[in-house]
Amino acid sequence: MITIKIRLGSNELRLLFTLEEEGISVFSIKDAKRILKTSTPSVWNVVYRLKKKGRIEEIEKGKYLLIPARAGYDGSWSEIPYLIVPYIIDVYYIGFWTALNYWGMTEQVPNVVFIATTQRKKDLDYGDTRFEFITLSKKRFFGFVEEKAARSTFNISSREKTIVDCMLYPKYCGGLDEAIKGIWNARNELDFVKLLE
Repeated sequence: MITIKIRLGSNELRLLFTLEEEGISVFSIKDAKRILKTSTPSVWNVVYRLKKKGRIEEIEKGKYLLIPARAGYDGSWSEIPYLIVPYIIDVYYIGFWTALNYWGMTEQVPNVVFIATTQRKKDLDYGDTRFEFITLSKKRFFGFVEEKAARSTFNISSREKTIVDCMLYPKYCGGLDEAIKGIWNARNELDFVKLLE
């Protein structure tokens, strides 16, 4: 058995332990500064060192994923993609093909997380996952629910809104065939009165 030593400074340990203790898996520089109570350059230095040591990964500029201790020395870790979304954008819901899969309305597993939003946002690649942002008008931005996973929550379109969105924007759900198949697969769970409103 080979023992690997990873040396962590006191600020690095404080940041990692506090994030794990608070159940925070995705954090910003602002969060790190709140925890460390030190200067911005010092915070950036701690973040840089933790990235080099494989204890955190950058999702996008200023947003980081904590690699928990249970990931082991290799630090190989993948957070549930839905849980990263609230840290990337404020006004959103996960929808379209991703929601079809989440609600069990399709057997297809998309390799893209489709996110509806009222804000313009550039698509993002993180690890093996692509986050694709679809900008909707405020008039069409409704019908989502809050779901829980692990110790976090995320917004996702309701079953009925998922069908409506997929019918309006079939290119984001694998075509009209997938939307129709979704209706059939979820026929016992759908509220058809709500669907037709």
